[in-house]
Amino acid sequence: MKVCILSGSYPPIRCGVGDYTRNLAHHLAGLGVEIEVLTSNDRQIPGQDGTVKVVPTIHNWNLNQIPALLSEIKTISPDLVNIQYPTVGYNRQPLVNVFPFFARTRLKIPTITTVHEFSTYRLLGRLRIGLSVLGSDILISPDQANCQLMRRFFPFAHARIQHVPLGANIEPSLEPGFDRGKLRASYGASEDAIVLCYFGFISPSKGIDLLLRAFRRVLDARPGTSLRLVLISDHEPGDASYAAYHHSVLRLIDDLDLQNQVHWTGYLPPAQVS
Repeated sequence: MKVCILSGSYPPIRCGVGDYTRNLAHHLAGLGVEIEVLTSNDRQIPGQDGTVKVVPTIHNWNLNQIPALLSEIKTISPDLVNIQYPTVGYNRQPLVNVFPFFARTRLKIPTITTVHEFSTYRLLGRLRIGLSVLGSDILISPDQANCQLMRRFFPFAHARIQHVPLGANIEPSLEPGFDRGKLRASYGASEDAIVLCYFGFISPSKGIDLLLRAFRRVLDARPGTSLRLVLISDHEPGDASYAAYHHSVLRLIDDLDLQNQVHWTGYLPPAQVS
């Protein structure tokens, strides 16, 4: 069986959905599935990633790329197309939302769209996903709450919207001689401290401001309890429009007097995250 995956990003580009795509591709390849990933034309992206062929060919994801994308997929001749949505590379362009129509009508290839976000979208974003719902044979949501919300929003497609739980993107990886106490001490955490970790992008939809206020309330309610909060996230926002939110998070840490309890790591490679 041959599967073509469309994703606007792929490692080393920093994108959770791109990382999900890589993990999915490698696990499918391990089951004997032939995989090709079509992604954005970026010099960082390798053409071959182990047993997975990666084709960084799409200059942008606007509608005028449909003929080129159809031609590329026709050359690959897959049994199935899987679209990963959204990614940082799509830049809110509607190409991948309408593409299932073309895959089915022009190429006669079934399409599965994996939708990673829905609840955070406003009406226009949900309508874009509605195009994917209309054209795709199956829709997958890795999140149960988003799956249920999509079924309520698109009741006509209830049976085609399926929940497939999110797997772990980070494999357990401890280097020889790993010193747990030393790592905790680097975050100002004693051996008996409770250390809470947030891992992912810091953007307005993630609710980091709510997390910080809740953390402050716990500290106030349990004086003397040793608590630390570690934000495992890049300091540089993936979207320039989120820069103001990053600054507001830093100000909130100061306003809540959490400078000694909150540690913002910056970007970490997978082994260090583990």
